[in-house]
Amino acid sequence: MTVPQQPSPYDPYGQPPHPGTGPQQQGFPQPGEQHPQGAFPGPQGFPGPSHNYDVPPPGTPGVSSERMTGLPVSDAEARQWAMLAQLSTLVTGFIGPLVVYMLYKDRNRFVRFHAAEALNLAITTVIAIFGLSLVLGIITVVTFGIGGILFPLAFAPGIYAFVVAIIGGVRANNGIWWPYPVNIRLLS
Repeated sequence: MTVPQQPSPYDPYGQPPHPGTGPQQQGFPQPGEQHPQGAFPGPQGFPGPSHNYDVPPPGTPGVSSERMTGLPVSDAEARQWAMLAQLSTLVTGFIGPLVVYMLYKDRNRFVRFHAAEALNLAITTVIAIFGLSLVLGIITVVTFGIGGILFPLAFAPGIYAFVVAIIGGVRANNGIWWPYPVNIRLLS
């Protein structure tokens, strides 16, 4: 005779409960019920377990309003591909985010947003490095080589891109719609 397995009363964040506590004792919503607003706050006040990865928070810049026509993506898959789009800029430049953008632009708004942000960051970084190198080159010529000591500044956009790509990857993995503080948004 087999005894049916009862589901374990895990909390919304996947942590096992303390002995003697469970969803019923703590007033947690039962499966299928909605979480009360603010009951389980996530990062920056976004609701923790009840993310809707197709609806961004109001006022998020760079979000496409196009209708999603492709096959839907699960929440875990959306977070994974959004994170990969962000972190692929560290290895492949604009190619990784471009591939993710092309594959998922019609399937999930969250993935599209993060892939577009990462792709725009890569393009912005190339433009900034080229522009700074040009300006610093002119300064070096005009000052008869003395301005050459400023050339390390040409790498500042690359350092910025490296840091915010890691932050963006972590935030995408946590399900947060995070636009970069400085970015030229060519795609959305």
